[in-house]
Amino acid sequence: MGRDVPDGRLRLRDGRLDVDWTAETSEDYYERLRAIMRRIGDVLGAEYVDSPPWWRRRVMTVHPLGGAPMGRHPGEGVCDAYGEVFGFPGLYVADGAALPGPVGANPSLTIAALADRMSTRILETRASLAASAVELSAVPPIEVGAQAVPVGTVARPAAPEVQETTGTPETQAGPEAPTAVSGGRPFAAGPADEPSVFEGRTSLWFVEEMRGLLMPGPPGSPGPPGSPGRTARGSAAGGFPFSFRLTITIDDIDRFLTEPEHEARAEGWIEADPCGGRRPLARGSFNLFVPGDTAGQRRMCYRLHFWDADGRPRTLAGHKEILPGAPTRLWLDTSTLHARLLEGHVEEDGDEDATVVAAGTLRILPSDLVRMLTTFRTAGPDGAAAVARFCRFFLGELWDVYGPG
Repeated sequence: MGRDVPDGRLRLRDGRLDVDWTAETSEDYYERLRAIMRRIGDVLGAEYVDSPPWWRRRVMTVHPLGGAPMGRHPGEGVCDAYGEVFGFPGLYVADGAALPGPVGANPSLTIAALADRMSTRILETRASLAASAVELSAVPPIEVGAQAVPVGTVARPAAPEVQETTGTPETQAGPEAPTAVSGGRPFAAGPADEPSVFEGRTSLWFVEEMRGLLMPGPPGSPGPPGSPGRTARGSAAGGFPFSFRLTITIDDIDRFLTEPEHEARAEGWIEADPCGGRRPLARGSFNLFVPGDTAGQRRMCYRLHFWDADGRPRTLAGHKEILPGAPTRLWLDTSTLHARLLEGHVEEDGDEDATVVAAGTLRILPSDLVRMLTTFRTAGPDGAAAVARFCRFFLGELWDVYGPG
């Protein structure tokens, strides 16, 4: 019994559950697991025999987890870190479906601990709302329009109409209790930096895939693909394929467009044989159109932290150079990532001192670009307007670099 690579996806297709998963990405893990079992058998004087389903390369699923996973916002999961479903205050997921990935056998204690934590949160939230309501009940009501409303509660019109809500799911009281507020802020507010449609933020995300070739060693020895002294044939012979698939998530489109770093989260996986095949990212970031070293220069920066199959920390640090020039360079510049594979989990200010494992270029193919354009999604108010603003920003930056004048 072990943990395979959690890279499957569950989708609803025509009203039925569609599972997209393959055992191929877990082959290396299965082989290591079988080798360990053989060694245990040798020590005990036993003979190792594969289970009959494995004769046909079939695996048996036990303790299935996920399906309604927790996330930081609706674009990432079904419920928040306390199991409360986004957009449905008071509805909780309290079993293994809320777990975002495998936790090892046996997961029952982990599931029980999460359920206990969720129950504590429900009790604390209701107690806080009840105490706030009791304190405010002693305050004389004030007139709001033609209706007398107790101080600290939200005025609700007699006629039914759609109202915007603020705060986090924990602050949205049910019909049995008014939402107590003080100075415009909920008493039971969650973390201020937690993305949520309830805070009026709009999130945007899309999927990007790139692939290419990396050469072992730093860029200068003997140079990345295309550099003097290295032919294309030599590059293919000495290098190794490297690819990644990222979900780029902008938690708050307003903040993203106004801050000069234009930073978003990058989640997903990388794939390279020297790293042990497909490896999930531990952490990743993406910066769009940050200023470069020269006037008019822009960069798209990627920084992906992961662990290879041997447990060694690795960082893929790369950038796309957007340089002023002829418009014919636009596709080449925006589709080419100059990448370096570094030892350790390296932050931006540590690149110069980091040991370079490999270097080269990754590219996005036209077919991948077309597919990427179909993956744009939003969560929160005015999703279509958010996509339009992002596109205006993206095209405006390109016009500033490649446009006339």
